[in-house]
Amino acid sequence: MTEFSSRVPLLMLRGVNPVFTMPKSAQVAEALARVPFKVAFASYPDETAELCDLILPDHHPLESWGDAQVVPNVVSLQQPAMGLG
Repeated sequence: MTEFSSRVPLLMLRGVNPVFTMPKSAQVAEALARVPFKVAFASYPDETAELCDLILPDHHPLESWGDAQVVPNVVSLQQPAMGLG
């Protein structure tokens, strides 16, 4: 990871927290420190997002449209949750 980070000018992270999940021997925090600009897409600040230069909000499942097929030939639609009023 050390060699990789020295050649990366921009790093964008979404849905991962390598500072927490990787072993300390991987030296992820040290490698991130060598990346000039880091962006985290996160719903909440975690160990990796706190080391980034910019934290942008990520979508929550209740904020998105979607569909699902629970049983054959039946399709359900999902709409974003919204307040009344």
